[in-house]
Amino acid sequence: MRGKTTCPKCKTSFVLEIPDTTKDVHEATCPKCGHKFKLKMVKKDEDHSWEEIGEPRKAILSSIKEKTNKPMIAGILLVIVFISAIITSSSVLITIEPMKTNEKFLNNIFASIGEVTITGTVLDNITKQPIKNVTISVVDTNISTFSKNGSFELKNVPVGYRTLNISAEDYKTLHVKIFLLKNLFSKEKIKQDFYLDKGSGVEEKEETGLLNLLIKSWYICSILIIIFGLLALVGAIACFMRKYIIIALIGSIFGIFTFGIIFIGPLCSIIALIIILLSREEFKNEIAKEF
Repeated sequence: MRGKTTCPKCKTSFVLEIPDTTKDVHEATCPKCGHKFKLKMVKKDEDHSWEEIGEPRKAILSSIKEKTNKPMIAGILLVIVFISAIITSSSVLITIEPMKTNEKFLNNIFASIGEVTITGTVLDNITKQPIKNVTISVVDTNISTFSKNGSFELKNVPVGYRTLNISAEDYKTLHVKIFLLKNLFSKEKIKQDFYLDKGSGVEEKEETGLLNLLIKSWYICSILIIIFGLLALVGAIACFMRKYIIIALIGSIFGIFTFGIIFIGPLCSIIALIIILLSREEFKNEIAKEF
């Protein structure tokens, strides 16, 4: 038994070991002044105090739990998430290249989105003043309008890559390709002004700002899907090893954002996350019980 006491003569506190067989009284010697005194095995008396230090010894016994297949199932689901992410990302990357050059392919993709209304003004490129008596039409459609003051509105224009033909007397005819996409904040209306140069002949332009932005967004989405898929794969490895539950949880959470074919990725990730949480104790080799 180990305890702490105080010398009644010099008031020095010190720790000493007392045999477990000692019952009521133990003779102690102060290590500082050498004073000998009898130590009663009580918490406190008039001459000195005794304080037992340390905790009773505890035994750590291991209790092995029977393993289940839950972590393995979660791992398989996360592997499916990874495969789905690779397929989805590859499909996006394959789609991007034709979008840059194939107008018909691009229009087919966005055909189901609907139609928009284009509004704007045709201006002189030098004076920046509206041009009178302007004709604006959408190539390969029956959509056209004539404006006396330069302001125009083209309704029911299909989204996608479209070519506008803009002409006015004493000005070059402008053939401009623009990419049209619905704007959620403008109630399907797109405002676009056009500038004409004086002279004769045809001038061709291409407005690809929105298309380039869309393509960049698709690239970024594709890269993010791959990253999230790789995190899901790492989480699957943690599940197979039955270790590093934090990594397994992170992989299943990020797997939700992989999307995939008919949302296979998010669905499998959510199921895997629930299974990991239910089987979290199995990610330890053994469960210790304290007595």
